[in-house]
Amino acid sequence: MRHDNSVRAVVFAYSSFGYGCLEELLDKGVDVAAVFTHEDDPYKGWFRSVRELAASRHLAVYTPTKLGEAELALIRSLSPDLIFSCWYRLLIPEDILRLAPLGAFNMHAALLPRYRGHACVNWAIIRGEKEVGVTLHHMVARVDAGRIVDREPVPVDPDETAAEVYARIIPAARKVLARALPDILAGRAEGTEQDEALATYV
Repeated sequence: MRHDNSVRAVVFAYSSFGYGCLEELLDKGVDVAAVFTHEDDPYKGWFRSVRELAASRHLAVYTPTKLGEAELALIRSLSPDLIFSCWYRLLIPEDILRLAPLGAFNMHAALLPRYRGHACVNWAIIRGEKEVGVTLHHMVARVDAGRIVDREPVPVDPDETAAEVYARIIPAARKVLARALPDILAGRAEGTEQDEALATYV
């Protein structure tokens, strides 16, 4: 049930990264009207389950294999003020993004504009990066290309594995979300445009 003056969000999230972001939003009192996630992968048992977290908080959970007209109608009926995406694997259509008057935001596991796309932590480790991080940005039609709201770097030791680094970017994502949330809720999170000349994809 919606409370007076509360901000309602629809959250798209998956894996431990998405779990941490969803938990942060709930801990900060955001009214999560629905959670869209993926079916838990039995071969990725080391991921924390967004579906289980949502169920434990009595939230509506959906696991569609595509985002079509039915999902658009459902989300429109929820009247979200905000949309958040955290490690969600489907591209969210513009028709859905435009439903949130306070904006649609994605938490990406890299320091944008570099390392747009999937497997960004893995490729950063493969390429010997000394620093990774997380970026909170506005969502647009193109992958990871929206205005940057906030970022947080995470140093990488030479002997660390991708799994070890992955575990350390989750608290960084929560930190960024907590830091940016007051401006987001107040409609002040305009952000800055990305330099397309520096963009890379993995």
